[in-house]
Amino acid sequence: MESLRDRQIGILLNILNLHGSAENSGNSDFQNTQLLASNQNDSSNAESQIIWKILVLDEFCRDIISTLLKVSDLRENGITVHMMLDSPRSRIPDVPAIYLVQPTSKNVQKICEDMLHDLYDMYYLNWASSISRLLMEELAVSSVASKTSHQISQIYDKYIDFICPEENMFSLGIKDSYIKTHDPKISDEDNQLFIDRIITSLFSILCTLKTVPLIFAAKGGAAEIIANRLNIKIRDHVLHNKNHLLSDPNGEGWVSNASSDPTSRPSIILLDRDFDIGAMLSHSWTYQALIHDVLDMNLNRINVEINDNGVSKKKTYDLDIKDEFWSKLASLPFPEAAVFIDEVSTSFKKEADEMTRIGGVGSLDDMQDLDFGASTKQLQKAISMLPELTARKATIDMHMNVATAVLEKIKNRQLDVLFQIEESISKQNKQLILEMINSSERGSPIDKMRVFILYLLSKQSKSSGTIGSQASPGLGSGIGNSGSGRSNQPSSLEGMDEFKAALTESGCDLAPLSYFNK
Repeated sequence: MESLRDRQIGILLNILNLHGSAENSGNSDFQNTQLLASNQNDSSNAESQIIWKILVLDEFCRDIISTLLKVSDLRENGITVHMMLDSPRSRIPDVPAIYLVQPTSKNVQKICEDMLHDLYDMYYLNWASSISRLLMEELAVSSVASKTSHQISQIYDKYIDFICPEENMFSLGIKDSYIKTHDPKISDEDNQLFIDRIITSLFSILCTLKTVPLIFAAKGGAAEIIANRLNIKIRDHVLHNKNHLLSDPNGEGWVSNASSDPTSRPSIILLDRDFDIGAMLSHSWTYQALIHDVLDMNLNRINVEINDNGVSKKKTYDLDIKDEFWSKLASLPFPEAAVFIDEVSTSFKKEADEMTRIGGVGSLDDMQDLDFGASTKQLQKAISMLPELTARKATIDMHMNVATAVLEKIKNRQLDVLFQIEESISKQNKQLILEMINSSERGSPIDKMRVFILYLLSKQSKSSGTIGSQASPGLGSGIGNSGSGRSNQPSSLEGMDEFKAALTESGCDLAPLSYFNK
């Protein structure tokens, strides 16, 4: 069964091949599209050879595509160059342009400006979700006024309004979503836009999976609001569209099976983030979680400082989910991951030494200069293995540098000690927490505040009878206002003033405590 990521890749490849029958266009089963307009001059069906094109993205769609495809993948599908919609772009006549952007007023206006200035030959417009009628009319009026409507070859709603960094893990890509959910000062209009964005992204995921799920949500909070709105959107779409996007092309999707076997349908369980707020604060000990926590990582890209012959340099790595090392390392406790990397590195070094010995050279890089025709059979075999070994070396070096950088952070902030404290946080006493806060060697100010809030939550959950750190704080008036507070407030914690003084002395910002004191 194809993963969510595979399906999204299929849709992207279809976009890059102008929704035609190019060899790399992807499985048609993955095409969750709704054709709004198509010009009769569309050339995508004329020939199967690659048509060279330009790709124009907005910031969000750049994040979507960067987690799924490499630059080489774009070239293989006819993309000569990809550019940002907001960046200055020169006119390139006689070249078609594919746009993949969110359907916002700002983006529509920018596309209209591009057409007005006749930047490209033909325009293939793909919206990450569904464009509104109002924006479609704005696009139509502008293109007619500039006499460029004949250059719009395709307009598609693609429903890929989510980011999929791993096989079956997705993110809605909404920045500061937790803050927006709990902000008592958020306006009704901004709150509505925020909810609409969540609904649109979740609906896009269902369109990609071609499924109508059973929806479950706890009552009284943001999750219930989202669940009800999503349910209404699904019902309206199914009822008003005979060939709707939630079933497969053969009519064998989840909808057709829903009446006969409801248990065969997948489920969506929507939870308020406060259900396990401790998970956002705790220090983890696995390789993947530590990279997210202590290094500069965004989506699948890691920026890390490495030591190159005594000189500190910044290095950027792109994680590939097909990387077998990453698959094995991600969920391992860091000490086990470090041992695994060291063993793989040692084994590879022996293999590389044997190859260089056969070639009579000093390194793998020197092997490329050997005369393949004049080489012995054994040497020819070694040279043929060179590309695979070079790729493995790059992967091993990446993980070695990343693991070294993580280890450095662990040592500098004594994260192993903090992890051990948090593992039994409910059993810790006031004196130990104060010692941790006052220690100049253990953790940054943010680390100290995280541990203290977990300690605070554990004491509150004990008093209120809840389990672990799942007690929710009293919330603001945003959509997440699902709690009525706790039985004990931070001010009632024994020695709270002493804790605050120690935190302040350690350079901690006490603002988070005011949130938990609501």
